[in-house]
Amino acid sequence: MNNNESRWLSIEPYVHIAVTGTGVLIYNTVNKTYLVYREKPEITKIADQLTDQQNGYVIRLNHQQLNNPVVQVFISDLRNKYMGDLHEPQWSGSKPFNIVPEPVIKKGLKGLENHLNEITFHVNTCDLPGLKPFRNAYYQFPFPVWAPAPGLVLSPEIIRSVADQVDSLPVAVINFVGSGILSDPLYHRLATLFNKPLFRRKFYVPLMQLPSRLPDRSGKKDYLSLYVTFPVDQQQQDRLELLSQEFSKNPRLELYFVVRDNREVEQATELISRLAFRQTFFKPFLNGKNMQFFREQVFISEEDIKASKPTQNQVFSRLSMNEHDYGKLTVFPDGDVYANVNDEALGNLQHQTVAELVDKELNNPKSWERTRNVVEPCRHCLYRFLCPPVSNYEIHSHKFNFCHIHP
Repeated sequence: MNNNESRWLSIEPYVHIAVTGTGVLIYNTVNKTYLVYREKPEITKIADQLTDQQNGYVIRLNHQQLNNPVVQVFISDLRNKYMGDLHEPQWSGSKPFNIVPEPVIKKGLKGLENHLNEITFHVNTCDLPGLKPFRNAYYQFPFPVWAPAPGLVLSPEIIRSVADQVDSLPVAVINFVGSGILSDPLYHRLATLFNKPLFRRKFYVPLMQLPSRLPDRSGKKDYLSLYVTFPVDQQQQDRLELLSQEFSKNPRLELYFVVRDNREVEQATELISRLAFRQTFFKPFLNGKNMQFFREQVFISEEDIKASKPTQNQVFSRLSMNEHDYGKLTVFPDGDVYANVNDEALGNLQHQTVAELVDKELNNPKSWERTRNVVEPCRHCLYRFLCPPVSNYEIHSHKFNFCHIHP
C-alpha cells in the first residue's frame, strides 16, 4: 500500500450507530451483535463521519488511518460481525452508493385508521377508602381515578359518539376503567356500544370492587383485568380462591398484583403459587417513597438492554415514536382526552371529534413522539435507540433514566 492509497469504508444498512461523547455503539439488527468502544478517539472520529447525513454510511479512510492499529482492529471487528467492510477505490470512480437506515414516518396519512389503535375510557371516579393510597396510580397504568367525592361520570352520549366515530376502524383495544363497571346494566351498555368483532374490550377493575356475580361474558372478546392491591384481606383471598376454581384456565382473565415493596412482591408470589390463574402479572406502583424498590426491581442494566436484541423495525420505532403511547387516546370522566395522561389534554369530546384530537397530536406531537432522543439524560446515552420506550413511570416522576447506566 503506497502512501496515497485509500479505501472506502461502508456500513451495512441493517446496522445502527450511536455516538455520544467519546463512546461509540454499533448494533447489527440481523445477527443481534454489538460493538462498544469507549475512549477510542480514532473510532469516534470515524463513527462521527459515518453518521453524518452527507456521508451516508460511506467514508474514505486514508493511508494513515488504514495503518493505525486501533483502526485495523476496528475494521476487523466490523468484518467479523458482518457490519461493514473496506472497498477498493478503483472499483468506482465515485463514492459507492449505500442506504442509510432511517425510518420513514408517513404523516400525510391523516385517516384515523392509520394512527388510532387503542382507546381507554375512565368511565367514572371513585372514592373507595381502600384505593386512596393508590390515588396516583392512574398516571402510571390504567387504574380507577380516585377522587375525594364520588359522582363524576363520563357522559353516555360521549361514549356513544366515540363508538359511532370508530365503528368501522381497526381499533385493536377498547379499555374501560372505573368503579362498578361490572354491574350488569353498566357492563352491558358499554359492551353493546363496542360490539364489533374487531374490537377487543378490556375491563379494569380492582379486586375489592368485584361483584359477587360476574356478568355473562360468554362468546365475547372481553378481557377482565383485576387489580389486586395490598393488604389483601380474607374476603379478597376467598374471592381469589373462588375465581381460581371458576376461571383458572381462562386466558381472558388477568390478575395484576400492584406492588410497592419487596414484602408485597413476596406476598403476591405466595398467592400466585397457591392459585392456578393462567395470566398473572406484577404492576409496580411508584408512591414517591419507594424509589429504592424500583432501583432493585424495575431499573434495567446494560446487560438487560443488550439482551433485548431489538429488530430493525423496533429500532426504527424507538428512533421516531413512543411505542407505549403511539396511537392511543385516554378519555377522562369529564370528556377530556389525552395522548398521555401525564401531559396536557388534547381537548374535550364535548366540543371536538376524535379525528380532530388525533390530528392535533400528529401536527404537534408531544406524547406520541416522546423518544429517548429528546429527554435527559437519555439523549446522551449510547443505548438510547435500544432501550425500551419512555414509560409513564418516568414521565410521572420526571426521571427519564430508570436504569443503572446513568444513576
